[in-house]
Amino acid sequence: YLASIGPNGEKDGRSFSPIKTDGSYFATILGNVNSEKIKFKLINSANGRVFDVVGSLKFQADSLKTAFDLKALSIKVTSPNGGETWNPQKSYDITWRSGGIDNVRIELYKGTVLKTVICASAPAGIGKYTWTIPAYILQGSKYKIKISSVDVGINLSDTSNDYFTIAGSSGTDGSL
Repeated sequence: YLASIGPNGEKDGRSFSPIKTDGSYFATILGNVNSEKIKFKLINSANGRVFDVVGSLKFQADSLKTAFDLKALSIKVTSPNGGETWNPQKSYDITWRSGGIDNVRIELYKGTVLKTVICASAPAGIGKYTWTIPAYILQGSKYKIKISSVDVGINLSDTSNDYFTIAGSSGTDGSL
């Protein structure tokens, strides 16, 4: 369902309605003026997962009808997502699914410690970045990839579901 959101992030009760199977949505939104900005959240009623939504509302002069142009924002790391073993100086595809965002930042973490920024900005819609693991990345487990939006005003990220291993380097990283 789609819910209108008040200034503090709460559901403000002006619009709270299911989305039809064809993707359409009917809403009565009270108290609108042409200059008012309304934010929405898309909520999966099956599991409660909440997605930010970006877009615009254009109110007609009679304030009874409006055209919605909204997109749910999302990022989901798909590889590496846990259990893989990757080797330094070899190339691997870091993959993700995304929606409603333009560019992403890709980072390597070992435990909770940022080890390196793999890519400061990549086009989100491609869903793939081929990374040649540098020789200086030390052998070890507990590595994760974090992918974040770098779009202005969008605070959204996802991390590998579980750890992967980097094996075969000349050294061993005893930290985390």
